[in-house]
Amino acid sequence: MHWFLLALALGIGTVQSQEARYNKTVAQEQEKAEQRKADANKRPALVKKPKAKPENKTGKKADGNPDEKLNIDRQVAEYTRQLAIYTEDVSRFTFWLVIATIVIASIGILQWWETRNIAKRQLRAYIGTRPSNLGSGNPMEATYEIRNHGQTPAYSLLDNAVLEICPYPLPPDFPFPNLPPPNPSLTVVHPDDVHYTGMGRAQRIFTPQEITLIAAGASHRLYIFGMVKYEDIFKKAHTTKFCHSFYGNPAFQSLANGIAVQFQLKTEPSNQHNEAD
Repeated sequence: MHWFLLALALGIGTVQSQEARYNKTVAQEQEKAEQRKADANKRPALVKKPKAKPENKTGKKADGNPDEKLNIDRQVAEYTRQLAIYTEDVSRFTFWLVIATIVIASIGILQWWETRNIAKRQLRAYIGTRPSNLGSGNPMEATYEIRNHGQTPAYSLLDNAVLEICPYPLPPDFPFPNLPPPNPSLTVVHPDDVHYTGMGRAQRIFTPQEITLIAAGASHRLYIFGMVKYEDIFKKAHTTKFCHSFYGNPAFQSLANGIAVQFQLKTEPSNQHNEAD
């Protein structure tokens, strides 16, 4: 936009400068003609002279009539005025031609930019996630699949997630929890490929009462909150957030270090925190 305004200002300045010069030239010519006319009026009446002699041997002609010179000067001034008017019209036409050219060029650049962005949106990677399995240990662990729905690979992919017991459904503006640090290993997910290594883990051991509560799924559920960060083929960073809830009929198993539970797996996307750019 800055270059467009600069070009427009330069075009207007150039045309105005040319128009000022032409107006000045016309004014000067008219002033000269008026001065010549005034000088001619001040001259005394001409005495009738004898007929001019024919051309002498040197090839020189006799002096012309001053009135004829004045008439010629007036014609020259009129021609100059008409030329200035024509030149002014040409300058105006050139000005609007420059404006039209700039507008057409700007439209072309905008179309090219939009076409370029459309092509990028069509070709870039799009990462989506969904839970795939809930483990039987306690603290609980859940795996989720990471799929690339785009047409080019997703590079430098990092993911992390956490399991928490939260109200169902989530209250309005429920804060996204702090996630544990991701695995520092970077990976690539190719188009239409599924990456199954994503895993979220609870940060504590759940009690049997809590497990019974989330299994019913009426007031509370077990949620998985996660985030995937990656770069597309154009080196632009993207983020995908996801949040699902688990519920179902549990089967308990006592272990030496706690309680294990196996759900009849059911999942549901939450009403918040499922976002992607």
